[in-house]
Parts: sequence; C-alpha cells; structure tokens
Amino acid sequence: MVTFRSMTIDPPIMNASTLSATELEEMRALFLSPLTGATVTRTSTSFGFRGKEQQSGSIGILSDSISSIYSMGYSHHPLKSYILWVEKLFTTIGPDGRMSGKPFFISIAERTPACLQKAVEAIQGLRKALDAKFCASPGDFPSNPSTLIAIEVNFSHPNICDFPPPAFNPPDLIPFLDVLAAAFREDPSLVLGLKLPPYSDQRRVVEVVQVLERYTETHTDTLRDGTRTSPWTYLTSIDALGGCLALPDQLRPTDSDASGSSGAEAPQTNGTNTSAAAQAIRGAVGGDVVHSLALGNVAAFRRALDASSDSAIRGVRIIGVGGVTSREAATRMCSAGADVVAVATLLEHGGIDSLKDLVG
Repeated sequence: MVTFRSMTIDPPIMNASTLSATELEEMRALFLSPLTGATVTRTSTSFGFRGKEQQSGSIGILSDSISSIYSMGYSHHPLKSYILWVEKLFTTIGPDGRMSGKPFFISIAERTPACLQKAVEAIQGLRKALDAKFCASPGDFPSNPSTLIAIEVNFSHPNICDFPPPAFNPPDLIPFLDVLAAAFREDPSLVLGLKLPPYSDQRRVVEVVQVLERYTETHTDTLRDGTRTSPWTYLTSIDALGGCLALPDQLRPTDSDASGSSGAEAPQTNGTNTSAAAQAIRGAVGGDVVHSLALGNVAAFRRALDASSDSAIRGVRIIGVGGVTSREAATRMCSAGADVVAVATLLEHGGIDSLKDLVG
C-alpha cells in the first residue's frame, strides 16, 4: 500500500499510459480488476491526435522476449472523451456491488503552455463535478472521487516526429511547469506527476530535479507557517525508448490486426491489412529490452530526490515503468526506488490476467 497525498494505491501495481488503456472498456477492466491499485488513461490531447504516426501506426511483440515496439502517437480520442469516461467509471457498480474507490490518473500532453492550462482546467472541472455528486449523495461512494484523480503530464512521448519530448532538455519544461505550479497554488489538493523519458546521461536526472526544486514554496500563514510544499507528487520513469527498429524476423507472428484497439490503421500491403510481423517497425521499444535502463533511471531519480536539500522534493514518489514483466522484475524495480510499478508491454502480451504474475 502506497499513499500519493490523499490517494492510496493498493496493491502498488497499475497499468502505464499505453495502448491497453485507449478505450472505455479497456479502462473499465483495469479499473475494476483487483490486480490493479490504480488506473491511468492513455495519453490524450485536447483535440485527439491525428498525426501521421497515428494514421499508419503499428505494434509488434518481439519474438525472443516480452518486449514490444510501436510507432503510434498519442490517443486519437480527445481529452473530453477520457473525462466523460472517467466520470462514468467512478459511478460504475463493480462485481462487489459497490462503486470503486480506486485512484484514476489522467495522462495528458499538450504542445503549448496555454493548451496545457486549458487541459488542466478541464480535469479540474471533472473533479468539481464529482465532488458535487459526492456531496449530494455521499452514501453512494466509498470515498469522495474528486480526491482520487491525479494528472500525469507526458513530457516524453518518443513517436511525435515534429515535437521532440521537452523533458530531454530540462529547461524546456519550465513554461509548462509554471502552468502546473499555478494550478497547484490555486488548489493544493491537486495530485500532479510528470512522465519522463529514459536518460542515458544521468546528469539530466539531476537537472530535472533541480528544475523541480524551483517550485517549492515555504508558507508563512498561521496554519502552515514554515511548511514547505511542492506541486509535484510523483514522477513516472521511464517512457518507451524511441528511435528503434525491429525487422520482420525479430517479430512474433500474429493473426490480429496490427492496429489492435488503438484506433490506428495497420500499414497496407497490396491493399490488404497485414500482421505486425510481416514488416519492419520503426518506433519505440518497451518491455524486457529496456528493463536495465529503467532500473538505472529509477535509481538515479531516487538518489537525486533523496539528496535534495528540499524536504518537499525528498517526498516525491516514483512510478517505475520498463520491463516489469515478472515478479522478480517488479521486486527489482522497487529495490531501485520505485514506490509503485506500472506495466505496459506485459498487458499487451498477456492481458490483465498476466498481472497475477506480479502479485507477491
């Protein structure tokens, strides 16, 4: 059991913001499953992603490990769809005859600070609506659902060809972080996290933490005199590793459409959809092949956070992602410094039931 401000994640296992959380029914299954302690949406934008990566994207599972490669971008569904779906799921009766009290993370990405501000305002509108429902009928809910929504801002997606991830150059984060910090200042109950790319140069990890330290505030009011607070509740590390190529002989044959449930169209050959294994795929890899890199990044962030002179920064949590495909891998991730582990490729490979392998 792990706490993220007002949230409790139990068990400390969740999905990552990947293809398996694109559609409502996929999120419903994750949200209601006893194998997850929280659920996160696939990363969305205000208007839905329509880049060429989305229109011709594909996904493949590597044949020699539980690893994946995909070329899609953000979700084709707009943020407003996920807001409606999350509200619906919080009022869904589960198998136990009750509504769920599980946290829900909404993953978003925007190209400008102004667009990010509007996205955050939309999510805050959802939280206010859920709070009103709870206040009107508290007996219907196990807890106030407005306190169970977190925002994950994806600064790391590797498959957006005309928008390099801003987190690769930490100072580029500042205009976006200014927006998030202002939202937190207005509403200190907001749970905010940043999804970050894999760093091969761990000096970047220290630079990210130094940027985050700029936003801690010391309060001078009577109730909180001397208390230091940071807008940042957690970091998610790592996102998939971009710039990769898998050739046909490396990919597992499949009879399913390469687009799966992502909404992307499978590449065409002579006018016919082909399996993901029938062609090379350029894109981002996840799963076993990035596990050591993920462990290194999580450990580096934990060291950098713990070494901060800022007590609020030392309290930032880490969601560890990357090659969590077995109980042993989950244990390693926690040993490296993750408070919660998140799963992407394992879900694509084996579905929700595969999470049983992670439960101790």
